[in-house]
Order: sequence, then C-alpha cells, then structure tokens
Amino acid sequence: RYREHHARLRLANVRFVLSFRPLPDDLVRLRGEARIPEVEEPLRLFELREPLPRAFMAPLHEVVPDREELRRRLSSVDFDPRGLVLLEEPPEAPPGGSPPPSAERPGEVRYELLDAHTVRLEARGPSGIVVVLDEHHRDWKAYSKGESRPLLRADGRYRAVATKGGSE
Repeated sequence: RYREHHARLRLANVRFVLSFRPLPDDLVRLRGEARIPEVEEPLRLFELREPLPRAFMAPLHEVVPDREELRRRLSSVDFDPRGLVLLEEPPEAPPGGSPPPSAERPGEVRYELLDAHTVRLEARGPSGIVVVLDEHHRDWKAYSKGESRPLLRADGRYRAVATKGGSE
C-alpha cells in the first residue's frame, strides 16, 4: 500500500521510510537494512527518489478555497507540487509588480533556519510562489527587504510567499 501514500509522504517533506517489507524500486531506493533476532524480515531503510527540498519555487498557482477539492487535488497521482501550488486565497502582487506567472523553469530557493522562530530564504529566478514545507500558522510573518509580505497557506498546510522574480 506504500504506492497509495507516496505522494502524500513526498509532499510532507519525508525523505526516509523504514519498512519490514520491500517497497517499490521506482519510488524509493534501499539504503540499508538491519536484522532483528525476533523478526523474520530485516528492517529496511529506504530513501524516496526525488524528495522535495524544504523550500522551492512553484512557477504556477491555482486558488482552491474548498477544503474537500483541495484534498482531492493534493492526493491525485498527477499532482506535482514543484510545478503548481494550490492556494486557499489569491496572492497579492509583490511590491514592484509581477509579470504573469509562467511554466518556465522555476528559480532557486535557499533555506536557512536561523533559530526556532526564524527562517531566512533567498529566492532567485522568475516570478512565482516560494513554497516552504514548514507548517503554516496565521501569526507567522514574512518580510522582503524590510517590507511586510502576505504569508499564504500553500497546499493546505505550508507557508508560501509570492515573488516578483529576480533576487529577493
């Protein structure tokens, strides 16, 4: 049943999975195993193929305010979180305007955890939505070059900020 949950695990930023049973080679790679005397099967450590980074740029977004529709879309095997982010409300245009989003190659995002309450992101590339696979909370704040920016809820549970492109 692993295949049914793979997309959800990937979206949850899971990188490693332990299992007593073999898992699909096209989704994970075996990294090691340990024998446990009381258990017939070894405990296996698998690494997801193509795990998502903690923060990335999604070039396209859609607004999906209905929670049931959001869950359905997120659980689809066709959903690619790196190409499309699902938002609960439309993003405001970042200061300085923003060209219309496109499916061009997304930019790069560097994630740095400064302390338990502060994350620094550096985004470079075209306009889009920076997605951070950290839990969203309405009291979190986002700033770019000293100016407050709206923090969005991405894919039902994560943080996101619209970017005009370039270097922020």
